[in-house]
Amino acid sequence: MWHQLTIDAKPTSNVRGLGMTKIAKLCDIEKPLEIIGDMIELKNTRLAGLASEYGVEIISKMIFEDTKEIDKIFRRK
Repeated sequence: MWHQLTIDAKPTSNVRGLGMTKIAKLCDIEKPLEIIGDMIELKNTRLAGLASEYGVEIISKMIFEDTKEIDKIFRRK
């Protein structure tokens, strides 16, 4: 099962911070980089445990693989 998402007319595997912040501005979302950072932190601290608890480890592995580039772009300083 795969989901294809594009952001600012680019696949998520090729997204850059500007596209994400541009969309956030259009949607009146305040502090988008902070929100993205929080979501990345939650993924990295809780996803594997929850996936194991519910028996969907393969899906969490796919999510980790598919979001490597986004993690690099939005890595907290």
